[in-house]
Amino acid sequence: MIFCKPNPAIDLDFILAIKDSPSAIAAATVLSNLLSINRQLIEPQSIQKSLRLPKQSVLIITESQLNYLATLRLHGFAGAVLLLSSNTFTSVKKKHRLLRSGAGSHDGCDFPWKLADLLAKISELVPLEPENLEMLQKELKAPEKWLQRQVKPRLKRLQQSQENFLDELDEIAIIIGQVREETPAACHVIVEIEGYSAQIQQHFQQTVEQMRQAQKPEKATIARLQQIFEQWQKIVLGSEEGLGASIWY
Repeated sequence: MIFCKPNPAIDLDFILAIKDSPSAIAAATVLSNLLSINRQLIEPQSIQKSLRLPKQSVLIITESQLNYLATLRLHGFAGAVLLLSSNTFTSVKKKHRLLRSGAGSHDGCDFPWKLADLLAKISELVPLEPENLEMLQKELKAPEKWLQRQVKPRLKRLQQSQENFLDELDEIAIIIGQVREETPAACHVIVEIEGYSAQIQQHFQQTVEQMRQAQKPEKATIARLQQIFEQWQKIVLGSEEGLGASIWY
């Protein structure tokens, strides 16, 4: 962490960067030195924890680091974001709902990154307003709350069912169909579960088929199905896919 004397011309306490991007670190260091604003580097592994970051700050990130932003917002980070990208900011924010939240809180510089552009952008950025952050957090939490409300009670009933086991399994299959429809990209991500690597949708399909063949509740298989849903939820959070979809409400 680098501490500097405050710069009265820019209302910022810190310039932030995540340690796994040399480009973001270099930009944060140059701006910190030029503007006499404190610099703080963030360990990637600390982002999954309840990391407290100053509101009066700007996070400089690259396009490959955008998967961190949802978790940071979920944990209460209200600072502004400056994106370094090889694409125009207009094109990137079309794909990322988080970059469209809060007027003046997100901006970007496309390659080649020029110092004059970085200085101009950072001087105009403002933190998210509390109500905007609260609304964004509500959207980010929605898939997890949907899991708690729609999926976990059904998995519990599935484990306890006997005569109506296949009917309960049909309900789960319908929910999986909704998941695949709302978040197709997440369902195509390859993950490892119980030592086996496959797309999320393949894990769902194979596990449900195994349960149909068994025609009775098996604790281990139901636990695997729950694990698949949890893996899916983590992917959806990082990718922002399905953010704000009506299915969650």
